[in-house]
Amino acid sequence: MRTILLAARLASATLLAAIGLGVGGAGVAAAATSNANTGRSVNLHITVQPSAAAPGASFTDAIVVANVGQNSANDVQVTVPFDSSTVQLLGVQFNQPGSWVTSVGPSEFQAHLGGIGGNGQDVQMIASFANLPGHAPTNALPASIAYRYSDNGKTHNGTINTELMPVETLTVAQPASVSMTVTSGSTLPINSAIFAPGESVAFWYNAPDGQVLPLYIRSGKITTERTHQVQLADGSTHDRNNGAYLSADAQGAIAAPFSASDLTPGGYALVAHGTSSSATAVIPFQVQ
Repeated sequence: MRTILLAARLASATLLAAIGLGVGGAGVAAAATSNANTGRSVNLHITVQPSAAAPGASFTDAIVVANVGQNSANDVQVTVPFDSSTVQLLGVQFNQPGSWVTSVGPSEFQAHLGGIGGNGQDVQMIASFANLPGHAPTNALPASIAYRYSDNGKTHNGTINTELMPVETLTVAQPASVSMTVTSGSTLPINSAIFAPGESVAFWYNAPDGQVLPLYIRSGKITTERTHQVQLADGSTHDRNNGAYLSADAQGAIAAPFSASDLTPGGYALVAHGTSSSATAVIPFQVQ
């Protein structure tokens, strides 16, 4: 993960080592554009997920820009505002090589993310903030994230209203449960009925080393794999992206197995987040 630090006093800080996802709410919004000729679309979802504070930071946010449309979004750029009267931006990290912060203003930063393929591909930014003296935000901070991208030679832009998450926010939480234990290579049943009927549910997990890692959906199952191979009619194989969301049923319930086949032993937490209700279920588990 590429790291750009914006404060000299954090030049040697190891921010990557301590980013763990909190159990609070997440802001999510989406924007879509269709190509009139093909009917295929670019559909950008921007999700803000609160994270545990990294060394030297008051809090961090994982800002995920996902394209759940069919077409690729090219030359994606975003502008993220923040309240400079209460917080100071310390640094931004990316999980996609070639992404970088292009400019930093008094109350916003701009980032170039490059291309984002369709069918659930995403780019994750980790933005670290410090609370200024005398300020300790206790509520989500409204933010209108501006985006710009090109598709089939045309440029599209707009804004998505969301929130930066300095602390845990109130959500409909799943009742506390005892951590389950699974062996590497087995599956973990994920069940919850706290979501809105039919809403999209996003998934991620906290790894033992503090990393926040996305999860994907394939054939109704939750997986760590971003793509899978399909065989074409000519006998060749092709990588196809897995989905980004699982839909709750008419009663707001989800039931899906999660494969722990590639997880090393340790303590984990799987997070299921309703993108419209902000209902959040946290399922702790141990891999042996």
